[in-house]
Amino acid sequence: MPYFENLIVQDKIKSFFKNVFLNDHLAHAYLFYGNKGTGKVAFALELAKSLNCIGPENKPCGECPSCTKISNAGHPDVKLVFPISKTVKEDKRGGLIKQKTQHPFKNLNIPGHLNIPIETIRELKKEAMYAPFEARKRVFIIAGIEYFSREAANSFLKLLEEPPANLMIILIADDINSVLDTIRSRCQPVLFPMFSEEQVMKIIAKYYDPNDDLKAIIRINQNDIGKVLENIEHKEEDIRPIILDYMRAIASNKWLEINKINDLIVQARDKNKALAFINILLLWISDAFRLNTTSLTENLINIDMQEVIVKFANHYKSVDYPCLINNLEQAYLDIKSNLNVSLTLTNLAVKIQKLLVK
Repeated sequence: MPYFENLIVQDKIKSFFKNVFLNDHLAHAYLFYGNKGTGKVAFALELAKSLNCIGPENKPCGECPSCTKISNAGHPDVKLVFPISKTVKEDKRGGLIKQKTQHPFKNLNIPGHLNIPIETIRELKKEAMYAPFEARKRVFIIAGIEYFSREAANSFLKLLEEPPANLMIILIADDINSVLDTIRSRCQPVLFPMFSEEQVMKIIAKYYDPNDDLKAIIRINQNDIGKVLENIEHKEEDIRPIILDYMRAIASNKWLEINKINDLIVQARDKNKALAFINILLLWISDAFRLNTTSLTENLINIDMQEVIVKFANHYKSVDYPCLINNLEQAYLDIKSNLNVSLTLTNLAVKIQKLLVK
């Protein structure tokens, strides 16, 4: 019986679970972990379909009643849980779950303080006591387990220690180190690597008409499918022209221009804007470093700005790029740790200017 043949999924994940099914070695609990944008929730739903698919050939078929119900968040034995703020009303929670189930690769922007409360876990434990309504195997998918409240984590551990035979639990986390050891030790860990550029293009084709211009967006977002789709959907402003002005101002020692750009970032009063600025700047410098190291242009991240980056790299061949990258990474960490954004950006500009002049 062929499994996962029609899915866009990382080769290692497909191979691993095909062998699991063929050899009947399914674990009672899995811990999917890896960077954001690697399709962990999407595959968890496909795994739930495969367990309960009644199609005659490839599983999941995506067309049988069981697969269709799971795709539409209507299967009584497949539950998807993820962190939602208490400020979100109950009637909207179901809508968010359906939205995530139908479009699992897309990010959900949920305002407020996120957590998975004890009440949610109690409901799951109550359901687990009974036989499935219609599925061969009931599946609980819990994403964002880093957001378990302490009470919820302790309560859930009891279910994980003695799960019913007809239940599979799939836990999802971006960082495995944020998961309690008592939970990690009771699950089969599965690392999700980043998608390839080709796979991201195929996923995008499910939602939009792909084109060559998307290559730059994919590379800038480092193959994070959630960010790529968000970037396309919301048509976020491309800040790379600002990065170019910033680097030119630093190289020309034009501090009035540098301060204007810094003020523009600070006035947004959004730490994530500053982090995004440094991240894009880091990708820009990494491209220049890559060119000076290999002279190859096909692997540039900012592939649509190749001419400008080539000129920059040629002009600054002797720059200490590792030191420059370290300074950028430290500034990123400082802002993430809530250090003063304005002061951090000013200090960063001074360090970059000294390295370029040197």
